[in-house]
Amino acid sequence: MKNPSWISLVAPVRVVRDALGVSNSAACRLLCEACASDVRSRKRPWPERRDEPPEPIYDHGGPPIPKAAWHGANIELEHGWLYLAGGELVQADVEINADDLGDWLDADKTESGPVPKRAGKRGPKPEKLESTKKQMRNDLANNRYTGMQLREMKEEALAATYGVSRDTARKARDAVLSGLC
Repeated sequence: MKNPSWISLVAPVRVVRDALGVSNSAACRLLCEACASDVRSRKRPWPERRDEPPEPIYDHGGPPIPKAAWHGANIELEHGWLYLAGGELVQADVEINADDLGDWLDADKTESGPVPKRAGKRGPKPEKLESTKKQMRNDLANNRYTGMQLREMKEEALAATYGVSRDTARKARDAVLSGLC
């Protein structure tokens, strides 16, 4: 039987990030969830004094980190530290079982498919478009502008006049003028 491979705490975060296409903070959270469920972890406590060597981690096992310790835990990537839910620092070199992590990632992909990236809001709010259309209709009704003047107005001037982006101003103008025909 092959000995399982163990990797230092920061490397599994990158593996999760790259495999699932998520941010570093999301990868840290997901790795904590993985270790709280199926992925084994272990630690090599730091020495009491700096001149002492760290305790060895043997292939047959080192002190495991209980799964319950991972609930609400947080990984600080800059130093590679693990903080438990109460904010207590795990004073040890933490390692994650690479084989378990690979299995967990494969199971996650088959169960739910790839994790979609969070879609941000795009473009102006719909209220701005509707408000701009209303202002343009009022300007046409009050003879501030004619349809021809509005059509020939450059987008930059149109945007400045109505206080919106050029894209919103153009869409509003096109919608208002198409209603006149």
